Amino acid sequence: MMEKMILDFPAQFAQGYKAGQEAGKEYVGVKIENIIICGMGGSALPGSVLEMSATEIGLQIPVRIHRNYGLPKEATNRDLVVVISYSGNTEEAFSSYKEAREKEIPLVAITTGGPLQKMGEENNTSVVLIPDGLPPRLAIGAQYSALAAVLENSGVIGPQEKNFEELARTLDAKKHSQFAESLAENLKEFTPLIYSSQKYKNLAYILKIQLNETSKKHAFCNYFPELNHNEMVGFETDGNFAVLILRAEDDDPKIKRRMELTASILKEKGVGVEFLDIQGEKVYDRIFNTVIFGNWLSYYTAVKNGVDPIPVEIIEKFKNLL
Repeated sequence: MMEKMILDFPAQFAQGYKAGQEAGKEYVGVKIENIIICGMGGSALPGSVLEMSATEIGLQIPVRIHRNYGLPKEATNRDLVVVISYSGNTEEAFSSYKEAREKEIPLVAITTGGPLQKMGEENNTSVVLIPDGLPPRLAIGAQYSALAAVLENSGVIGPQEKNFEELARTLDAKKHSQFAESLAENLKEFTPLIYSSQKYKNLAYILKIQLNETSKKHAFCNYFPELNHNEMVGFETDGNFAVLILRAEDDDPKIKRRMELTASILKEKGVGVEFLDIQGEKVYDRIFNTVIFGNWLSYYTAVKNGVDPIPVEIIEKFKNLL
């Protein structure tokens, strides 16, 4: 089942973009100074994609990802709040939505339904309904393209339709599966550490979440050069890790040198290190090729460890306790 979800990933962009075609138009002409993306877990990842792609898609105002209850204390009616909850029943998302409504801040919700949809309809605020049936971490394409449509409609960025049409046409969802399967064999008995440049730290975080939820493994991430000033000292006594280094052509040459030297030192200590080259000429290609690879890697790691990749039972148990 999950294999099909990964193979169908490129089709999500058209679905999400179409779903968001009307939302946000009421804010054309409103001077929006900041974008606040409110979401948890996989539903916050569209904000991470937006942060990484902002410069290349012409977004000229700051983006803030709020993974908490309510809103940032500095939120004002000059912000655009986008509340994303794939399930539509996330407690923190409700809190963010309600506070934005109370403060009369421009507001859009993205969801598959549930109480969040009902809340939006009752309050006459824009709600984007995207297709359901996926774990949120596997629905980044639909959630992000819906978000991009909202920003386009509100005049914050230019047209995105051609970008998504190209993505759907050119992304090869099968491309990374074989390498991911072979790499997963190396992750079975180790805790993955995902390292990247600061520029791509959000991609490292996405890969961490994929491994956490799909593989049911602890996984952690950090970025250069900061990790060279603290975290790497831990390898002096603890080597039960598999290190994955995300590397891109547009990384600073100084950072690339740090990556190479770090890998060399860790290998001397017997730590397994694998470079993962971020592929693609355009920002969306680089991001979503890596997302697809992460989906395959986490899937095969789950399979090799004999666990079901789809459910997240401990999270559901925690939500029920709340």
